[in-house]
Amino acid sequence: MADLSIIVPVYNAGEYLRECIDSILAGEYKDYEIIMVDDGSKDDSPAIADEYAANHENIKVLHQQNQGQIKATKNGIAISSGEYIGFVDSDDWVTPITFRMMMEAARSEDADIVSMAGLRVSGKHTHPFQDSLPSGIYGKKEIWDTVVPGLFMNHDLLGSKGLNPSKALKIIRRSLVDSVYSIIPDDIVYGEDLIFSYTAITIAEKLVILPKECKGYNYRLNPNSVSWVYRKDVFMKSMKIVSFLRNLPQLKDYEAFQRELDYTSCFFAINAFLNEYLMKNPAPLSERRKVISQIIDSDEIKGASSRISTSEAGFMNRTIVKLMKNGKLGTICFIGSLISLFRKPITAISQKIF
Repeated sequence: MADLSIIVPVYNAGEYLRECIDSILAGEYKDYEIIMVDDGSKDDSPAIADEYAANHENIKVLHQQNQGQIKATKNGIAISSGEYIGFVDSDDWVTPITFRMMMEAARSEDADIVSMAGLRVSGKHTHPFQDSLPSGIYGKKEIWDTVVPGLFMNHDLLGSKGLNPSKALKIIRRSLVDSVYSIIPDDIVYGEDLIFSYTAITIAEKLVILPKECKGYNYRLNPNSVSWVYRKDVFMKSMKIVSFLRNLPQLKDYEAFQRELDYTSCFFAINAFLNEYLMKNPAPLSERRKVISQIIDSDEIKGASSRISTSEAGFMNRTIVKLMKNGKLGTICFIGSLISLFRKPITAISQKIF
């Protein structure tokens, strides 16, 4: 029985899988097991995983038909034995200090969650991938007074604040992992990390955030990955996240958190708008118009857009939220059409930066 179980969901990751597993094996922390869950890969990933398992006693491999990442993660956890659980995506890699530092903090502080910084890597470019909260130790009171109310969007509607939702930046006590995954539906296909991490923090007794100088996780940002392509039904998938968190018993009556969810809903609406017009969307303009109409007409966006203040938001985000609030479908779609004209240079610049 290992102290730490590292879950690695695998799907068509043959190009990067060896680098990923080798980085874990080269780590300074040694009391661990690796659980690779092959989610019906069509490339050489299954053979690579089996090869590692044959040569390392602390590596297990589970092969399954394609069921999606959340089911692969749950199935990996089910056959793991560690008191703490870590997560590594199969096309990413870790540094030698990663799990040693997190496990030392977990043991010394009896922490439920330990969070560490990392880097987004795209070619020669890197970008910080970390929590916005200061490093330190957060007990139950600090979690509810400081962490939970600030989990979500900055009021400029530019992105998340507080605790980074990526579970790859964390190790988490097994009992907490089991409790959270027992209530997350298997059909969640978007925002699984966010739902998992933010639910976990609401039932944790102690959180440790390591200093930002300790960057232990390397997230490979592939310009050809799903991050840069059109995602169908992204708005409805985003609303599943909001609905799940709004209705968690421990959060349902927490006004500060519910207010943050209003900003989050509007952020997701802006993201869905950009998804229709900025990404490579094959749909005709009439279909894009239907999607924007669906966003504007949703009860969640009607309510959230009327409750938030956009005074801190930039001109574009402030304008889009105001137009959604006032039901200005034609104007929003016109702006979207203008954005489409500049899609290629905008995405090219974004890929170079991130």
